[in-house]
Amino acid sequence: MRVLFTSSIPYLPQIYGGLNTNTHQLFEEFLKRGHAPALLTRLSYGNRFGIQTAVANRLRGREVSCDNDFGYPVFRAREPWKVVEAVPRADVAVMQDGHMLQFSSALARRGVPMISYFHGLDFEDWTIEGRPAAASDLPEITYLANSMFTAKRFERRYKLQAKVIPPVFRPDLYRTERAGKNVVFINPVPEKGVELAIEIAAGCPEIPFVFVKGWPLSLAGHWRLRKKIRRLSNVKIVERCKDMRKIYRDCHILLVPSKWIRETWGRVASEAHFSGIPVIGSNVGGLPEAIGPGGIVIDRDQPAEAWIEALKRLWRDEKLYSAKSQAARVHSQRTQLDVNCQVDALEAAFAEALAMNEPQVRSTRLRIRYRREGGQS
Repeated sequence: MRVLFTSSIPYLPQIYGGLNTNTHQLFEEFLKRGHAPALLTRLSYGNRFGIQTAVANRLRGREVSCDNDFGYPVFRAREPWKVVEAVPRADVAVMQDGHMLQFSSALARRGVPMISYFHGLDFEDWTIEGRPAAASDLPEITYLANSMFTAKRFERRYKLQAKVIPPVFRPDLYRTERAGKNVVFINPVPEKGVELAIEIAAGCPEIPFVFVKGWPLSLAGHWRLRKKIRRLSNVKIVERCKDMRKIYRDCHILLVPSKWIRETWGRVASEAHFSGIPVIGSNVGGLPEAIGPGGIVIDRDQPAEAWIEALKRLWRDEKLYSAKSQAARVHSQRTQLDVNCQVDALEAAFAEALAMNEPQVRSTRLRIRYRREGGQS
């Protein structure tokens, strides 16, 4: 089956994040099953790759580029929702975060069956001609969500249900034998709680910390981070690894003090669990779903002292650590995170979308109730 995913978030190698990692691992599973996945995404001008691609597009007089560096076609454009007709027609399309209303309008004109798969909360900000979107404005299609948290927020906003399919993981990419040398904090940016992480590290001078870069940091942002941790001899900053086993090999506890109210899962928590690494994280968004019994969840408004106490207790108490480590492994083995079950569920959604688009039911079950071109997501 030809499956087109869409997103207005720049893709690998421009941005490494949960959504992009999930998409790539999904595509690898699709390829194993004989599907032909492709992605239509936004081209960012924020790095060398984007600039070189943009220049090549300009020289060749085209709006959209295509590369196959990851084993499947990735179509990139500055405004990808405007060039849907420039890419090969798919049997079914899966719209992910960013400009879903615009993508759905363009896909509907081509008669492509659609699915919306929410990994964020963009739908809370959807507008139609300057007014908040209503349920009657949305296409009658299958809606998927990456967590119960996301699904509940969607239902609260539009009174529509979304089936939950959590992020996809290939355990072999994360599972490793561990030395257990340090506490790891991934993605040292304000949204992920970098200020709190620094306070925690300062309060645990006897414990080594590793801060792993995630989202791109500007030169100024990198300088500010270096300046803040300069006085902390127990903190080291390292670059992000494509092979995260190198990070988890030395990780004893994963710290996730996220402040981001739109944290819809917490991918790093699940990654750590495959190696039995307990997680201490905040109670924001879908992060508690990801952590489950495999760690300690702390209220995001608790002071640093509460985090320091929990971290020291888990670091020192071998019995507690062993119990949380075992719970983390068991939690990683739940059916919800079984990749074969997840791909089965997605294939079932594909079949449902195709059935909803059959000519005899299209007029009643797959009608785009909004016909305006000016909507925003």
